[in-house]
Amino acid sequence: MWWKTFRRSSTKTGARFISSPSTPPTPTPLTTANAQLPWKITRITRYYGRKCGDPVFKLINLLVNDRFLKVPEPILRRSNLPMGELIRFKPIVWSTSWTSAMPRYVLCGVEAPDASGDPGAYTVPLPTWLVLFVLSSKVKKPDEALQALALAHQHLPHTPQHLRPALLSIAACRLAEHSLLVPLIRTVSHFTGSYSRDYEFDVLLQLLAVASSHRNACETVPTVLQAARERNVRLNNLTYNALLASRMATPSFAGGILRHMRTQGHLPTIRQLTHLIALLSRGDTSQRNLARRCTRFLRQEMLRRHNGAALDGTDWGELEDTPTSIDSESTSLSTLRSLKVLHSAVERVARLQRLSEPYSLHFSGLTTPNLQVDNNDPDKVVTHGSSFPLPHIPRVQPIWSTAGSWRSSLRVASRDYDVPADRLLHLLERAKSAHHSLHNDISIHTFTLRGLVLRQEFTAANSMWAHIRSLPLELPRWSIMSGLEALTLGGHADTAFVQLLEYAERGLVDTQMINNFLLSLERVGRYDAVYAVWKGMGTLFDVLPDVYTLTVLLKSARRAMQHAPILRGALMRLGLGNWFDKRDGSINEEEDARDYAVQQVQRALDPTAQPSTGLWDGKHPGTVALIIARQILLGNYPELREIQSPSRPIQPSGNSKTYSPITDYLRSVMGHTQRPVASSPHTLAPAFVPCDPTYAQILPTDLLFRAYIALLESDGQTEQIPIALAWMRYLGVGPSRYTLAMALVGWAEVSMDAPLVEHLKGGRSEYRILLAWLKEWVGEQGMPGKRVMQQQMLRLRYFREDHLRKRPRDYNRED
Repeated sequence: MWWKTFRRSSTKTGARFISSPSTPPTPTPLTTANAQLPWKITRITRYYGRKCGDPVFKLINLLVNDRFLKVPEPILRRSNLPMGELIRFKPIVWSTSWTSAMPRYVLCGVEAPDASGDPGAYTVPLPTWLVLFVLSSKVKKPDEALQALALAHQHLPHTPQHLRPALLSIAACRLAEHSLLVPLIRTVSHFTGSYSRDYEFDVLLQLLAVASSHRNACETVPTVLQAARERNVRLNNLTYNALLASRMATPSFAGGILRHMRTQGHLPTIRQLTHLIALLSRGDTSQRNLARRCTRFLRQEMLRRHNGAALDGTDWGELEDTPTSIDSESTSLSTLRSLKVLHSAVERVARLQRLSEPYSLHFSGLTTPNLQVDNNDPDKVVTHGSSFPLPHIPRVQPIWSTAGSWRSSLRVASRDYDVPADRLLHLLERAKSAHHSLHNDISIHTFTLRGLVLRQEFTAANSMWAHIRSLPLELPRWSIMSGLEALTLGGHADTAFVQLLEYAERGLVDTQMINNFLLSLERVGRYDAVYAVWKGMGTLFDVLPDVYTLTVLLKSARRAMQHAPILRGALMRLGLGNWFDKRDGSINEEEDARDYAVQQVQRALDPTAQPSTGLWDGKHPGTVALIIARQILLGNYPELREIQSPSRPIQPSGNSKTYSPITDYLRSVMGHTQRPVASSPHTLAPAFVPCDPTYAQILPTDLLFRAYIALLESDGQTEQIPIALAWMRYLGVGPSRYTLAMALVGWAEVSMDAPLVEHLKGGRSEYRILLAWLKEWVGEQGMPGKRVMQQQMLRLRYFREDHLRKRPRDYNRED
């Protein structure tokens, strides 16, 4: 070990000595907390204070940056804050976190905030400046963010009218920081329905932009933008800059921001155009076309600036029909589906380069022309010149001599099924021999690994993953996900789990990686392991499940039910499933919970054990998964308990636990004496609902409800399908045609009588009642057609008969 000492200049003090070891330091675990977020909150809220004329935010800024309470006396006088009150709450100001501040409230003579959010429990209101301060600087964990939201709603009636939007905005910022989507959407909806000033919307959007890191958080922004258009609210440039530079920004999100700009007549600045081009160029064809129009707009504005013309003279309508080139065109080339098409495009580039024509596209560090390639016809490779006069560009080197061209070629070849595995490996060796810098390049090795997995060459894929792990570089998350998927599908799920624990200790595991691992386990039939990982997510990996995690759990439960042994499945329906559960579910008091969770997963991944036992905690897998799903949905949305079914069954399902031919006959003859009424989908949701922080980021989607409805049908609870549809309507989840077809096919089994009985009833049936209710909801154009219904019936038949054919393939065994 030797030490190297050098000097560097500092922006604050004089030069100082910095020592660094010769070996690289151990990577520190990543954290979701944003260390600069308190400073960003105070910077944005100072703008709010200037607009509303209240100096309280300047006071909060001083307290955040100076814990020694060195507040100038003029600020105290303008804030109407006595020095004695500031000294009284000094223990809370000096606390390091929300949790450490809790016992200090009693020392200050007030009650600690109640996490339930009950206004009746908030008897002694805290000072407003203190509430704003603790929300701005003390919240660091998801459960603390929910407690801060409860405090905000409790204190809202005691807050001055001009500070209420700021209080809700800071609470929403803390929810967005930890991706607590369910309470975040409630808070944003309450905000947009109550406030309408321009600067209030600016502050809310800026706080959401700087705090959000989850892509699902961008779903709240369109709600705010829609409310801003309805109230004729104009956003400033700082808001647009923050939204486009946010970590949650996606190509579709950038397209929505661009449409809002055009609707409001806002001319984007050069900085905003730069962000728009960078985001839109990573999207699909239509979004890349928008990027080209933004590039043309940017060049015209640059020319006007150079000529001294006004910047507001460009009409957006001029940009509709004229194609132009964009930077990062290699992104569009690398999204081609065929290697043959890519080679044809590159050859055309090479011919144009030999002619030394001045084109202006950047392809992986190389100047190339603007290309528009047909994915199906390689002869339709068209080039477009630049719409802006550029200086002559000197002749460049051949395109195949660049490292970026080899990366794009390997990325396209890995997705092209016409390229066999040996040719893909040969292409990798050619790329490494052409460029020495590609020997340790993670991207080309990961592209090759993905291509081998798609071709089910798992032996070669596992060897490639071992080579990637040996590279002297820090692996990105997407590369780790590909390697763990190759191990799991290749029959080494136990090894993949051990490596996942290693990466978790280094802070590299997130929810997306867990979802990919669970999906791989579901594909190889390790359904018990899916449930074991679900139970131990927080203990093992310190991550929270999202909607995709719950969707994989529901699908795995459905498969686990299908492949359970016949005798065991029959006894489980009689409540005797515990006879076959020989596992010890009790935990020793002295045994660590993490070690127990590791043992449960390793036991489920044992290569010598049965992949699926058909028991989850000694119960039916479908029953367990449905209980989990209902607890999550009803916990996040308690108002769903009041929603009634729009229709009711006339007979139980054939696989129902309560099926009886006699009861079926009596129900058909006697009919029904009472019909429930569906609740209105426009019922106003409460502004605050206490929820579990573990599941607060599970935002229901169409895929989740499709898996939920399929599991209801498989578990013999078909009568719950209309209630699930009513939940979707209340939550505003737009159903796809496939989801409606699955619901109608399952509902037909329990809602339709014999043809003679239907005729005697005048054609009225519960099936037609639900059908009319759905048409009222989604319209005739949203209903599934005959083709979709037939496809769903065939899928249901295939699923029910699949266990008669063979077991799900386990890649660890030879069939």
